[in-house]
Amino acid sequence: MRKVGCVILKVSDLEKSVAFYRESLGIKVDFEMDSLAMLKTSGCFFGLEKASHNEKVGSGINLTFEIENGVDELYKELESKGVKFKGRPYNTDWGGRIAVLTDPDGYEVGFYEMLGPLCEACGMPINSAKMRGGGIEDNPYCVYCCNEAGKLKSREEVREGMITGYYMAQRGMSRKESEKACDEAMKWLPAWKK
Repeated sequence: MRKVGCVILKVSDLEKSVAFYRESLGIKVDFEMDSLAMLKTSGCFFGLEKASHNEKVGSGINLTFEIENGVDELYKELESKGVKFKGRPYNTDWGGRIAVLTDPDGYEVGFYEMLGPLCEACGMPINSAKMRGGGIEDNPYCVYCCNEAGKLKSREEVREGMITGYYMAQRGMSRKESEKACDEAMKWLPAWKK
């Protein structure tokens, strides 16, 4: 399997959903049939299909679009058109900025942009040269994960910093919740995959 080729959402009112994605979100319609509409996106086909009477719609799927930049600008533009968001745009644990809305059937639709390169030890965005460990230009680790010379700290030191400095202090999670979230995140970070 090389890539996702198509995503189709089952919808209760095809006309209403097509209008929402076309008019509110600005996604062009490629073609329409009686019970199916395909919209133009890069990367994969995106479709809306009229659900049958016994099919449940609006749950189990979250749709997320990557944009080049300007999540906050897109948020303001769509909000001015009356689109309802679940909250204001926010920075994610994985180095992106995202805004999430719900479509007419209750599907969550997100728009995100990457904020910059990520620290390979903690996943924190490295937005400037001074954020790189030791001030070393090509250091893949941030200042929080390195000593003053730019050498990566031990896994235990980085883990404790993530638990107390991020999950507990910034996200307000309990120690137990923080440890669990941190361990899950560290499994995917390049520094700790070895």
